[in-house]
Amino acid sequence: MRLLFRSHLYFSILYFIVFIVDSYIKANLFYFRYLSKPSLIFLLLIFFLINQRKGHSNKISIIVIALLSFIIGDLLFIGMESKAMMVIGAIFLAVDKILYSIGFSNKKELNIFKLVPFLLFCLHVRFDDACL
Repeated sequence: MRLLFRSHLYFSILYFIVFIVDSYIKANLFYFRYLSKPSLIFLLLIFFLINQRKGHSNKISIIVIALLSFIIGDLLFIGMESKAMMVIGAIFLAVDKILYSIGFSNKKELNIFKLVPFLLFCLHVRFDDACL
């Protein structure tokens, strides 16, 4: 099992297969999406944790929290039974994007505040699409 997550090729094949299953479920069996979509993120989480080098515990924690935030936000968007769920989901996804930016940054000069207009634009587009 560990070899599956150590090899980029094997993991890519596994991830692609799960992605195809998720796409089929999205088109035909929508309510099973609560299982298929998180499985994609959990695969990424396992892959990330197994392939991490020691010594960057802060960045690892930030990426793990970002992935978990993404799962929560995505599940809220899948359900989207109320506008409140959509807003809370959007907040989780915005936090996710900010944490990704921090976690994957290689420079200390990264200014998160430069990303705020982009995040607001994305939220605006997402809400406009949902309201149509």
